[in-house]
Amino acid sequence: MELKKPATRAPDSITRWQLASTVAFFALMILFISSAISVTQSITALQRTYQSFAETGEGVEKVDEVLQLLTDAETGQRGFLLTQDDTYLNPYHRALDRLEGSLKSPGVFLTTNSASRDLYGQLREVAKSKVDELERTIRLAQSGNFSAAIDTVRQGTGKGYMESIRHLAGQLNALVDRRRDEITAYRATLLSEIRAEIV
Repeated sequence: MELKKPATRAPDSITRWQLASTVAFFALMILFISSAISVTQSITALQRTYQSFAETGEGVEKVDEVLQLLTDAETGQRGFLLTQDDTYLNPYHRALDRLEGSLKSPGVFLTTNSASRDLYGQLREVAKSKVDELERTIRLAQSGNFSAAIDTVRQGTGKGYMESIRHLAGQLNALVDRRRDEITAYRATLLSEIRAEIV
């Protein structure tokens, strides 16, 4: 009695199956790696949005600081001219000491964004003009010519400088708000892309 040999798969069938499996494996690996790279890039971009958002906040703080320091300096000037008391110049001197540093270091957003850079440049020039006006009236008063100093204030030049500064500050803050809205929208898009890639 002859024993039947067990049926065996043809060598070419095994080769085709192995080849197909290998191709499928590498295709999946390429897809996985591509997805991982895409997610990594999206996460990196997301991290940059947080940095950009922080930079816009720094810009707002800088503009508000300059405006507040000029207001403090003007308050000191007015107090001194009205009372002829040198102690009213203390806030004036403190404000000017800090103002120079603030004007020289506007922060990243106010120097890298072209629109905000132009506006901040204008604000800085008007701020310097305002400081010159403050110093001029105080020098007149300290020389004993209080009436001339008060007349200079009444001409409204200094008031005009402050109005211009507030207007420029408002424009800068509006620019920052628009940039923040853009960053927030972009961040939402990135988060959606990351979730889609992970799922």
